[in-house]
Amino acid sequence: MKKALKIFFITLIMLLSIVAGLFLWFVWKVGSGFDCGYSNSYAVIDSIRAEGKEYHLVLSTSGFSDKVRILQLYQGGLNFDECHVPTNDPLYSEVIDEPERGPIINEWVHKVYLEGDKLEVLYSSEIKDVKKVSELALEIRSNR
Repeated sequence: MKKALKIFFITLIMLLSIVAGLFLWFVWKVGSGFDCGYSNSYAVIDSIRAEGKEYHLVLSTSGFSDKVRILQLYQGGLNFDECHVPTNDPLYSEVIDEPERGPIINEWVHKVYLEGDKLEVLYSSEIKDVKKVSELALEIRSNR
């Protein structure tokens, strides 16, 4: 009986050690950015200085299989956390296409203007005006 009890406790301690080890490994991996639990990506398209302020045009792509692309305008220093997510909130966001519909209203982004602290996105249905989003340049438009 003592031998069976001894084997039981040794087995229990080994199982608890394995569970604790797996738990610590999981915490370490998640804490080091192994799995941030989302499928968003961010790409800085353009950065400019205007009126003593720094602005960044960022393309955010969100979704696991059905992707949604969003143009975002950030002001000031753009910093990313360990999951590569901007740590500050955007001044402006605009969805530029959706998975089921493609480009919004069958138009594509043509130009992007900075007017004050606001972003103005111009669309075009003319194929000759179409640019890759990664090639957009943030242009300054004076206040009207």
